[in-house]
Amino acid sequence: MSYTLYLVHLLALDIYQRFPIDLPFSDHTDTVVGGFVLSLVMAMSIWHLFEKPIYSLKRYLPYAKNS
Repeated sequence: MSYTLYLVHLLALDIYQRFPIDLPFSDHTDTVVGGFVLSLVMAMSIWHLFEKPIYSLKRYLPYAKNS
């Protein structure tokens, strides 16, 4: 999931800056916290909706160890 977080963090920051939520911090801290939380939500959604089901298909492709 960390790679997914890396892939979406800039997009999430841009989305948050476009549609900001008023948080009780300074403007810069609001952007950092809001972008980070949105990044986590996006990465977790991608993981649960796409990556996890794809990884579960590995059981149908057994790994043959060459000795």
